[in-house]
Amino acid sequence: MRSGKNVKILIITLIILLLMGVLSQGKTGFVSGGLGLLPLGISSLRASASATPDSADTDELSGLKKENAELKDRLADYLDTKRENERLLKYFGISKQNPGYRLTPAEVTARDPDDDFGSFTIGRGTSDGVEEGDPVITENGLVGQVTRAELLTSRVTTVLSPDIMIGAADKQTNDKGVVRGSALLSDKNQTAMTLLAEDNRIKPGDLVTTLGTGGVYPGSLMIGTVSGIGYDPFDSSPHAVLELAEDIRRVESVAVITDFSGRGRVSADGG
Repeated sequence: MRSGKNVKILIITLIILLLMGVLSQGKTGFVSGGLGLLPLGISSLRASASATPDSADTDELSGLKKENAELKDRLADYLDTKRENERLLKYFGISKQNPGYRLTPAEVTARDPDDDFGSFTIGRGTSDGVEEGDPVITENGLVGQVTRAELLTSRVTTVLSPDIMIGAADKQTNDKGVVRGSALLSDKNQTAMTLLAEDNRIKPGDLVTTLGTGGVYPGSLMIGTVSGIGYDPFDSSPHAVLELAEDIRRVESVAVITDFSGRGRVSADGG
């Protein structure tokens, strides 16, 4: 719009200059006077056409780039806040269903590339009430346990590790056993439920949860789904292969159960 107005002004100016040439030099000097002034008007017109629109366009483009950058920042903040609210809402739902839980949400801040079982670090520590031994979950199920707690961060050893043993039960058959990580299964995001009775009734598709009688984990936390039954090659003892409820190596946020009803108490059922 601005460049269009400038062109109109220049055209009017050019006409005025031509008229001035007529009035000052008479009819005989019209051609020479008018033509003498014509290059000046054309030069001004060209300068305006080449300089003014570019300057305006540059200012407008700079403004649009700045506005676009601001919108991108606002969108990123909005998406971060949205994800955080969704995550907290899920954990609020867990707390509501389990009023005995005390949950501390946390972000995964680092992973150990040398660990074959997916251990990771979270951005919560003893200053947040996190302690060694605390269970770590997502909205989908059990992920692992805090095995080292420092002031601001904690290390989580996952359920894929053979170092983690969990008393567990089949929700459909009530068969009991111990879930323990296996180097042969961890790459597939699987673990094994061992120490099963010979006459167990476990079958593929059954859900396996924490037993909750050892005082370390609350009961009924989802661990995984039975994908098959295997047998130890040395003593032929049966075990159930579990597909974990959570994809351990893709976890980005978790919640630490810093307290729950029955923590530290071992029941007569064992586990």
